[in-house]
Amino acid sequence: MPITKEALRNIKQETGATAFFETGLLGGETFGHACRLGFEKVCSIEIKKEFTDRAILTYQAWIRTGVATVILDDSTNLADYLDLIGDHKCIFWLDAHLDSGLETAIKRPLTSCPLRKELEGIKSAARNDHVILVDDLRILTDHRFSQRTGLQYGPWQNDKLGLTCEMFSLEKIKKLILEINKDYQFETMDGYLLPFHGEDDRILRDDILMARVPG
Repeated sequence: MPITKEALRNIKQETGATAFFETGLLGGETFGHACRLGFEKVCSIEIKKEFTDRAILTYQAWIRTGVATVILDDSTNLADYLDLIGDHKCIFWLDAHLDSGLETAIKRPLTSCPLRKELEGIKSAARNDHVILVDDLRILTDHRFSQRTGLQYGPWQNDKLGLTCEMFSLEKIKKLILEINKDYQFETMDGYLLPFHGEDDRILRDDILMARVPG
């Protein structure tokens, strides 16, 4: 789900980040927020062509100037595109997952939830003080058990896709981030369901993990 424009603006101002890199484009709402908020570099990586085609049309003004880039690829390959943000301090918004069909995917994804590979990609960056936002904690940390399939739910478990899906806990996610920089500090933020017009029942409490290095 997208982050609100106000929340993204506040994080930008508080951290001094000048680049934004998103995994999982979907409708392009967060990508659009980042373009309009004046980030010097805005990138989004998405495996489904229907989503990238729409974003390229919608945000062509920013793409033409070289500020924004839409990448059609599996976000497990995030490390291959780090040169797009140069030496900017970046907000990474990690929101990629595959929970529906593969009809417009350009390749079979490595996994239905690429969070580990994305964090490994960020670890390979030249600087280790990027801001990291992990969305959908309610799903990533869902360890309920299905009597029907004999499997734990896990993040975006989907029998029809036949994709492997790593189980995550909040502690595991934090550990992966601390391997990037032991000085990361954590807090959670509320997410929301679309369409959202301020309704209480569409707010997802503590659904986003934010990691940032103080100073």
